Amino acid sequence: MLARDADRIVLCVDASDGVRWEIAHVLQSGHADKTLFFLNPSLDVQTRTRLLMEDFGVSAADLASVNIDRILALRATSPEQAILMFSAKPERDAYLVVARLAFEDTVAHVATS
Repeated sequence: MLARDADRIVLCVDASDGVRWEIAHVLQSGHADKTLFFLNPSLDVQTRTRLLMEDFGVSAADLASVNIDRILALRATSPEQAILMFSAKPERDAYLVVARLAFEDTVAHVATS
């Protein structure tokens, strides 16, 4: 009910069962288009890679072409499309910029430095 009534949802991707359940619920319930998923910068690259592939369906080929350490967040605008947002460093200002710009209709790719 909270997800349905929310205007926007922000989740921090993590490997815990509870967070993974929340991610699956948001995606399966049709709330992905109003959700911003921040990647937890304290997770190692292998875990972030696994979660992106398992929870969001990002292909290994797509991930091989990017620096996973620079992925700050993602939006799953549809079940077939995930928009990755990058930053040189996971700093406070980068998170604020992504949070402000993530839901703009004109944003296809957000990059912060």
